[in-house]
Amino acid sequence: MIGRKGKANARASTTDAKIAAGFVELARAIPALVFQMLQPQQGECSFTFVNSSAQLLLGVSSTELQREPARLMQMLLEDDRLSFQESRATAAEMGTIWNWEGRIRLPEGGEVKWINIRAAPTRRPDGAIVWNGIATNITGSKASSVELNRARKRLQVLAVKLERARDEERAAIARELHDDLGAVLTALKINASWLQRSAPTRPEWQAKVVELDELVDRGADTMRRIASQMRHAMLDYGVRDAFEWQATDFAKRTGIACTFTSNINNESLRPELATVLFRLLQEGLTNVSKHAQATSVQVRLWLDGIHVELSVRDDGKGFTQRDATKSSSFGLRNAQEYAEIMGGALTIRSMPNGGTLLNMRMPLPTIEELTNTLRFQVGMVGAGKRLAVLPLTMTQPMPAPKATRRKSAVRKPTKARSKVKKT
Repeated sequence: MIGRKGKANARASTTDAKIAAGFVELARAIPALVFQMLQPQQGECSFTFVNSSAQLLLGVSSTELQREPARLMQMLLEDDRLSFQESRATAAEMGTIWNWEGRIRLPEGGEVKWINIRAAPTRRPDGAIVWNGIATNITGSKASSVELNRARKRLQVLAVKLERARDEERAAIARELHDDLGAVLTALKINASWLQRSAPTRPEWQAKVVELDELVDRGADTMRRIASQMRHAMLDYGVRDAFEWQATDFAKRTGIACTFTSNINNESLRPELATVLFRLLQEGLTNVSKHAQATSVQVRLWLDGIHVELSVRDDGKGFTQRDATKSSSFGLRNAQEYAEIMGGALTIRSMPNGGTLLNMRMPLPTIEELTNTLRFQVGMVGAGKRLAVLPLTMTQPMPAPKATRRKSAVRKPTKARSKVKKT
């Protein structure tokens, strides 16, 4: 009986040896670095197996790596060593797969590579951990990711430049409408008034003159509306004055109380940024007047050094997510797309009977400056710098203004503003 067990154990040992040998042969044929690493409870790690791909990936032979396991840690860039150790410790504690990405510098020539290590832990009775894993070269995929981000930034630059050109064209058309067509309509208005005084007393003549006068007034109103949609003339008087005038005009037209708070002056924002924020303000106030059933609105325009934030908060009935995704919500969707193009984010927070907060956060640097920053960072990756891609993040709701901040109730437009409105 004992002899049979001995034979069975011998056969099992032979089978295990064949499996182990087959695994070693397979590991040697894999182009990636396959390893088995022993991590004792005390002391340094050691490699019990490393395939021949160590030379291709790390620039050292498998024999050298097994003889001097500390060489791997020495090759890691200093910025990545902490994440290497912390991720391994976390995986060991949780008993999960260790998945780490980082950079190494080859001993010959100083070339920097991105590598990915994936290893499974097995805890032995003595407390040591055996890591069976694989390390691969991911430099190519990292370079592709970087190039993809650069391409995305270039598209952003192009989109902003196109929008900037459109804004300049709109501004030119608005000025032509105001100056040329406005002058023509003014002349027609004067001639209509003269005809009304000088025309014969025939009723049909008088009716036609009155009709002509009304048509001129309608044409002037249409001209002012189109010119305002293309580029509001108040922006020529400064950003702060334009936003405060808009709040004033909204309160006057709708009867909804509106307060405006800001820490900027009239020269704080570049034209295209001021334009997109002003359009968002118009869109937000229009939605309040049409849908919110609000009694008050708070408008806040604030600079924090590297960003500008515009918030429009009302105390209305709010809305659901389904309302926000309606196909007719073109204005807010366009604002959100333009915010992303400019490197910023638009956040809408609302709940039924809880009011609505519309918040746009935009970077003060131009998109070209952001792209140049990214290009510099990409160029420094090979020199041991960590790549920092600029994300598009959503912001949290803005806190209510503190009492110490300047908060002014909306005041009546000045004489200059009134003149602009009547033109």
